Amino acid sequence: MEMTERQMVVGFGGCVPGSKSASYCFLLFKERRRWYRYSAYAWLSAAAVTTVGVAMDLAEVGGAYRPLYGRRLCWFNNRGGLLVLFAVPVGVLLTANVVMFALSVLHIRRASNASQLAVQKTDHTQLMVSQLSVSLTAYSI
Repeated sequence: MEMTERQMVVGFGGCVPGSKSASYCFLLFKERRRWYRYSAYAWLSAAAVTTVGVAMDLAEVGGAYRPLYGRRLCWFNNRGGLLVLFAVPVGVLLTANVVMFALSVLHIRRASNASQLAVQKTDHTQLMVSQLSVSLTAYSI
């Protein structure tokens, strides 16, 4: 039911003050703000690398790392520029993704182990309560 309300708030894009879904307005605002931050990070980091490459190419500085855009191909025409302006940023992003994936797996495994332990304790407690109630009813008869 809560997901339906949340989808309604997201779908219609408005929050009704005083309604039950008003608490989701704050979550929606936080999610939008987080999305805007991630979006700005993604676009601005790519724009920064591209701007550096274009500036190096137009100013004719950088020597071995100058990208030489569009000289023979519509791509990097210099291996040094390809390395610095493409391979290194992609490698950094891939490394960060692998690290975040590993951390996610670690947290999921910890949560799974904790939930299994909680279920085992609950099952054990329920078994003890049922045995206790059977034994108490047996003695009361």
